[in-house]
Amino acid sequence: YSPIYTSGYSLGYSHRFDFGMLLNVNLGMRKSGATMVYDASNYTWEFQYGQAKIGTGYAFDLDRVHPYVTVYGYYGYLLKAGQKINNEEFDNIKSGEIGRHDVGMLFTPGAKIILSEFVSAYTEFSYLMGLYNIEPQDNVEATDSDQKSTNMAYIFTLGLSFTIE
Repeated sequence: YSPIYTSGYSLGYSHRFDFGMLLNVNLGMRKSGATMVYDASNYTWEFQYGQAKIGTGYAFDLDRVHPYVTVYGYYGYLLKAGQKINNEEFDNIKSGEIGRHDVGMLFTPGAKIILSEFVSAYTEFSYLMGLYNIEPQDNVEATDSDQKSTNMAYIFTLGLSFTIE
């Protein structure tokens, strides 16, 4: 399997306490997917999730740069799930081949750069780890040997942050 590089967007709120602890909430949309060539056939999976995240972390002050690390729990709801085999397209939600609910964790180091009193830029590199198979749970037995697919991703984020006082 090879990943498909996609995009996403989100809107969130972050509160930083004086001693460096962070609390974050976030709502957004993300796409994901994979591709594979097997027995002269091309397979492509494309997913789109609505997602909510809540997390905590710690930030350091280094003048205008504030490195941080956060851990989020997330819930994702699958909005679209397409599969293409060669030139034939399938809707995996209608067919029941994939579960609509996704729960997992994000581990995120990042850095915020203060541009002005009210505007900052930030960059993050996250590891997303889904806690369920992407197949519907009633299609999968309880043993690890029956697990077919997992949900994991690496996410690179660039963003702007605005201070509200």
